[in-house]
Amino acid sequence: MDLSSLRAAIVVVLMAASPAALAADGGAAPGADAAARTAVRATGRLTGFSLQGLGVEVSERFLPVLGVDLSLTEEDFGNNRAGIGGEAFVRLYSGEGRHLLTLGVGPAVRDAPEYGPIAFGAGEVAYEYLPIKGPSVLVGAGADVVLNDSGTATCGGNGWFSCGLFWQSHYHQGETQLRLRIAVGGSF
Repeated sequence: MDLSSLRAAIVVVLMAASPAALAADGGAAPGADAAARTAVRATGRLTGFSLQGLGVEVSERFLPVLGVDLSLTEEDFGNNRAGIGGEAFVRLYSGEGRHLLTLGVGPAVRDAPEYGPIAFGAGEVAYEYLPIKGPSVLVGAGADVVLNDSGTATCGGNGWFSCGLFWQSHYHQGETQLRLRIAVGGSF
């Protein structure tokens, strides 16, 4: 999938989620803070030192303590290695309010021509602000565990700094990497 196809897919996800999200809150009772709600957010993720993802996330809280997050991202593997990625998380909420600690776990797949598809088991602990209507923010940290060996890419940069310290040519099964993520958008 090329960049223009990824951007078109992100627009389709946003357009498909918006009408349902706007209808979901239609008549929520006052004080129904734990009611089902949807958030559409821009998301950014850093895995390890070199793998970055930017894209869109749709988050649906359908029970007071349970929800799902789906994301589609444009991946930057470093040194002009672009790819695509997606994640599907089950999210557990610490309570029924709008300021919560959450735990998200699920599969992730990231793909680039030089590496091939790479599967990850991903998890994060996050602070999430998710009101019934209004701005929504998620800030999380956790781990991504590589589930399969990737192909090997050659470094397109020059020098030790661009090819040694902050770039990974191969992902090994069982390798665990730090995961940092932020998502900002709106809830409906």
